[in-house]
Amino acid sequence: MRHIEHLVEPDRILLSWQALASKNRSRSVVGELIRKGEKVTLRYFSDSKDFQQAVADGFTGYPAFQIQEGVSQYDNQVLDAFIRRLPPRTRSDFSRYLELRGLNPEAQISDFALLGHS
Repeated sequence: MRHIEHLVEPDRILLSWQALASKNRSRSVVGELIRKGEKVTLRYFSDSKDFQQAVADGFTGYPAFQIQEGVSQYDNQVLDAFIRRLPPRTRSDFSRYLELRGLNPEAQISDFALLGHS
């Protein structure tokens, strides 16, 4: 099986959303995760057309970080909330999970980079 050879350790990951009931099933870029050292921040693109269209189509924010009037950035336990979307590394088939995403099971990859690759 072929694997990604050069893993990138990102500082920024875009957050996209897809409406369940949209006609064309297109995705909207609604925000970004930004990493500075060990700290990860979620910032919604509340002024963008994509974000506004997503809200019109039913986007209410990521479940742990609901859209709030006047708040577009979240700093508290952001990475922890998103890591829940990944299987635990202790799972017996975790290496298969990595392979299905083109990643070498032997590769050293941070949780943040794994979010970006998945």
